[in-house]
Amino acid sequence: MPQTKATVSTGGSAALAALHGNTTAQDSEESAAKHRTKKARTVSSGETSMVDADASLGGDMVHGHPAKEPDTAKDFQKSDSDETVLHAKEENEEVKEAELLIQMMNDLGIGEHVSDDEFNAYFDQLPSMPRIYPDAVKLTSEELDKQVVRLALYRFRSYKHKVKEEGKDDTLGLKDVSEDECDRQFLKKWGYFKPIEENWTLDWYFHPDYCKDPSLSDYQRLVLRNYGGTEYGRWSGYHEFLCSHVIEEEYANYCEELFKQLQWMEGYLDARRPSYKWDCISSRGAFQAIKIAATTFPKISASLAYYGYHECIASMGYDSFWFKELDGVYFEIWRRVTQRMMSFREALEEVYNLDRFPLRQHRMKVALEDDYIMGRMKSEYRACTAAITPEVKEDGAKELIAEAIRKRINKPKYYDEYIRKKIHIARVVGIIPPL
Repeated sequence: MPQTKATVSTGGSAALAALHGNTTAQDSEESAAKHRTKKARTVSSGETSMVDADASLGGDMVHGHPAKEPDTAKDFQKSDSDETVLHAKEENEEVKEAELLIQMMNDLGIGEHVSDDEFNAYFDQLPSMPRIYPDAVKLTSEELDKQVVRLALYRFRSYKHKVKEEGKDDTLGLKDVSEDECDRQFLKKWGYFKPIEENWTLDWYFHPDYCKDPSLSDYQRLVLRNYGGTEYGRWSGYHEFLCSHVIEEEYANYCEELFKQLQWMEGYLDARRPSYKWDCISSRGAFQAIKIAATTFPKISASLAYYGYHECIASMGYDSFWFKELDGVYFEIWRRVTQRMMSFREALEEVYNLDRFPLRQHRMKVALEDDYIMGRMKSEYRACTAAITPEVKEDGAKELIAEAIRKRINKPKYYDEYIRKKIHIARVVGIIPPL
């Protein structure tokens, strides 16, 4: 099978834009449309700057003699040229390193090579992000009246589901009330159940502004609560997209596939940013993401595809920083404490000396030198191993530790998680058909 030539065409400036700062789907799409054919830095441009810099120097530098300390304006210009040469050399080395990395990825089948032309073709296959404009036409009195009743029944069904299926307390005494009893008089008596929406008994609500727009569906009007203001990474952006449930379900499935196919990027998340190397890595991932969207999830727009890629990388980075290797550290300590009756400090020191957890080595070292940090780690360890009973096998113990770590660290939820919960609620209350 012929090898794919290593290309460093990070040409997807759009892909980079989506990763480096474009926080809305609309911005990502506009950037993509504007820049998707523009090439990033190339080896040839780096070499040209190198030649130009060398040509501007005097013969001493060309022959390798160090320049004397600058005393005059002319000398300062020569010093600036020296810095230019040094920068150009460093940049050229960085480009070469990136080229070798991409070639190695191609040879080993890490990720997928997608050329600029292929990327442009995939990009053009995806639809544009639908733009929602407030409808100048207002809801009629009859439409508003029907909406009030309809939304009240949604709230009633959600409350009943929480009591019957989720085991919540029946604080309103509605457990045995059937929907047939919910006539206009009954609903009015209960304030159309708006109080249970407003007092956060329900973990969602109907956005009042969206309820005024006749162009929106009840699904688009439904907004999840953002507990603590931090439950969701970009909560306001998620509900302001105003996508249909068909598009959002497609997006959630796309993200699930993205996490599977972009696992290779976990090994490169520590690359320096900004850098040419990271540009190449992130472009490779972004190009692959656009291909996945175009070939498997064609209902989502290019901007949503970029958005999903951005959040996928953010999620992997969060996991790498907070979770990766920590379960292994506490598992190894647990084995020594329970099987060899070592103290926590003794077990921690032995695990540290194993040098098997590079991401956690520094903290273990600090803990061994600082009693306060040692106490913090010991407290964390106890909390993470509290659910392990004597009959639990080692594999089960490691899973319980990993689960406990995730519960202790409040990782923000992303758009795909927001969607899955919203779709579940919409099915429960009858906005969209059940499965």
